[in-house]
Formats: sequence, C-alpha cells, structure tokens
Amino acid sequence: MYAPREAFDIDARPNSRKARKAASSAAATGARGGGGEEEGGEGGGGGWRRPSRIDQRRDRKQKAAVDEKMRRLKVQRFGKEGLLFKDGQAGGREGGGKDDLLQCEHFGACSGCFFRSGFTETPLMEDARVFFRRVARYENFNLGLATGIHDWRTQAKLAIAPLSKWGGCRIGLYEEGTHRVLPIPNCRVHHPSINHAVDIITQATELVKTRAFDQDSLSGSLRYIQCAVERRTGKLQLTLVWNAPGRKEASAELSRLLKALKAADPAQELWHSIWVNYRTGPGNTIFARDPRSWSKVQGLDYLTEKIGPSQVLFYLTPQLFRQGNLEGFGKVVERAQDFVPEQSVVCELYGGVGVIGLNMLGKVSALRFSDINPFLEGCVMKTLDALPEKRREKVSFMVATALEGLEAGQADGADVLIVDPPRKGLEAEVMTHLVDRKDPLAGSLKRIVYVSCGFDALKRDAVALMDSGWRLVHAEGFVLFPGSDHLETLAIFDRGR
Repeated sequence: MYAPREAFDIDARPNSRKARKAASSAAATGARGGGGEEEGGEGGGGGWRRPSRIDQRRDRKQKAAVDEKMRRLKVQRFGKEGLLFKDGQAGGREGGGKDDLLQCEHFGACSGCFFRSGFTETPLMEDARVFFRRVARYENFNLGLATGIHDWRTQAKLAIAPLSKWGGCRIGLYEEGTHRVLPIPNCRVHHPSINHAVDIITQATELVKTRAFDQDSLSGSLRYIQCAVERRTGKLQLTLVWNAPGRKEASAELSRLLKALKAADPAQELWHSIWVNYRTGPGNTIFARDPRSWSKVQGLDYLTEKIGPSQVLFYLTPQLFRQGNLEGFGKVVERAQDFVPEQSVVCELYGGVGVIGLNMLGKVSALRFSDINPFLEGCVMKTLDALPEKRREKVSFMVATALEGLEAGQADGADVLIVDPPRKGLEAEVMTHLVDRKDPLAGSLKRIVYVSCGFDALKRDAVALMDSGWRLVHAEGFVLFPGSDHLETLAIFDRGR
C-alpha cells in the first residue's frame, strides 16, 4: 500500500536527485527506453538510463529468439508430435500424463489453448521479464495465475458451421489457420453453463434444421453465438448473430429456433436472456454495431455482476466489451486500487462500464471516466443509480474517445490517470498530452495506472512515457487465460520533477 500524499513526493524517495537528473537527460536527448526503481523496494538502478548498444543488440537477439520459439510452437500445432512444452517434452492430441495440467480432449486441434502446462512461462511472458529487467531496469517484476486453470471463461464467442446438408449447426472454434469449425464439447476452460448451453443450441438447431451461414455464398442464417454467464445465478445471456437485415427478414426460421431454445429450458434455469444481432454481408466481423441491428427477444434487459473488491453492482448488456475471465480481472482491479492514494481526483480513460474506477469510490474524492461505446450510457446510469448518493455524487461519465475525454477536461486537476486501452495501446494524440508536463489538459497528473492487455503496445507506451520523465515504480503480470500466450499487465508510472 502507498501512503496517501507521500506517494507523489519524489524528493522523499531514495536516489531522487539522481532519478531527476537521469529523467531530465533522457527527455533532452530523446533517448528510447524506460526505467526506474520500485517505490520502497530494492529494484531499479536509481532512475532511467539509456541502454548501451551492447544491451540493445542483446535485447534484439533475445526478442528474435523468443519470436522464433513461438513460431515453431505454432508450426508444430498440427505435427505428429503435438505441441512442445517449455521443458521440451511433447504432448500429443490424446493428452494425459503428469505434465498435462490442462487435461482437455481438444488440445492440439482447438485454437483456444497453446499450452498444457508452463502457463506462466510462455514466450510472451519471458519477453515481459526481459523487458522489465533489461530495458525498464525494474528488477521486481512478477507474474502468476490469477485464477485456476479450469472453468474460468464466463464469456465466449463461438463460430458456426453446417452440421449436415439437411440443416443444423456445429458450434465451436476455428481450427488453427483455417475456417473449419471444431466443436469443443466439455471445454475445460469454459464455465459449465457455456458448455451446457452449446449442447442445447446444437440440439435445437438440428431439431428445427437451422441453416448455418456460408461465407462463400453469403447464404444461411446463424453466423455466430455469444454466451455470457451471470456468475451469481449461472444463467446465460445468449446472443444469436443472424444473417438478415432485421427481424422481419429473419422470417420463421429464427422463430422456430427461439421456440426450440425456450422449450429446452422449461424451468427457466438456463437462459437469462436471448438477444439477436442482425448482420449481413461478408467478412469475419462478428457483430453489426448499428443500434438498430440489436433486438432482445426474451428475458431481462441487464445481466448483473460484482467485479472487484467493492460491492458495486455492474449492469451489462451483450453490446459491451466484457473480460472473458471476470474473477481474474477482479484481482487486477483489486491490485490497481492499492496504487491510488486516498482522496485522489481520478480520471479514467477507456473506462468501459467503469469497473476499475468505480471500485475505488470508497477512497477517491472524485472520479471522471469515459469510453467510446455508445451502448454504455444506459448501463452506466443503471450502475450509478444503484450507488449510495454520496458516492454517486463523486462520479461523472461521458461517452467519448480518450482524446475527447481529455479535451473535455476530464483530467483537468486530476492526480491519477487510469487507462485500460485496447490491444493497440494509447493513441498517439493521447500520448502527446501525457508526455508534456506543461500540457494544459494533463499537466496536473502525478501518476498513471496502466492496465494492459497488449504487451507489445505497453512496451512502446512505457518507453515513450519514461523518455519524457515518467518513472516506472511498479509492474506485475496476471495470467488471465491459462493455456494461451497472453498476459494482463499492471504498470504504475509516477511523474518526475
């Protein structure tokens, strides 16, 4: 935990004079890289210093080796030997054995998981360790599993293919590098409600002879499904992506499927709600984004979830982005809260429904957050209406891009900026404001809490921030999707003086 206002007192830290000199030198020369020591810890080398050419060459060689290792792993996915583990042992499609922690019958064919074991030692995670140690000069980077390795996925988007020439649908994931849909019954990472729902939907499409969409002829009906679990009840918010301009054109085929799905759940224990997204035309984009393309045909308007350490009840619809591993992301939110000092004024960009910021209302004096998704407003208003009045008064929200949020003054006078951008990271225009300590829109910021789902973008953004005088004071990683080569990263930057 960080002390409230001393958290921003650079002069109170060890090596502060050296850190300020180094930061000023880096900003003046435009050096590329990043660094700093962890507050109160032993990591770091007294602030940012530019890596030597020898260090840079070594880092490039190691990065190339990591990339080659990942390439070979992908090539071997369909090989006779199966996928190699970090320790060099091969795992065939049959699985089993002491090294097979995933214990999934679909491994080796399904594109969802790359690793049976070694979940915290994938190529990307090794890359993260190298970056923080050698480039950022931060010695205390740690990462670990945020949850168990089974049943963690509470939202899934699944592809559709014909079951037979007489109708019916296969539901699953694309095989690696193909558009062949592989059914994945009893998937070990899916929440049991998702597996159950997929079985029911498959049977229903076969019963009423629902036609799967064909990409070549643009014919057929069902294109994708999205399943989102309400953890409190285990019920499912289902979205059917349908190849039609609207409900009128979807005709009786959709009605027959909806009737079969309802009949399969007579006790109303499975379906929280059923939605349809009407999407026509070619391409692999899943949803049509036009508000007129969405229709709720059964059930409740909002799925509700408590995510993170607070008791805030978040209201969610299928049009919103939602983390696949809500339990794991709650751990990220809880840890991020430790780095926001008491009574801070907080600006949150890329805020979504406000999961990170709203969890901190008990300790901050004000929260201003924004996101571009036009479907957010109703959900956020429902979430805010459920808050106690004193906490609700601390919050302001607007539908806006990150840049528009800054230009609207959301960071004016704020102490802390929270960002959780998409995989591409921060836009260049946003970064322009953050690297200028005299910027009228972001110059008051003293800390950035950066939650990243795209590590390559985080590396780029971290280097840009540290080049301009921001100091990396903490970083840690969370494995939210065991079996994949993906890392969620929490990085804390403080502005030097």
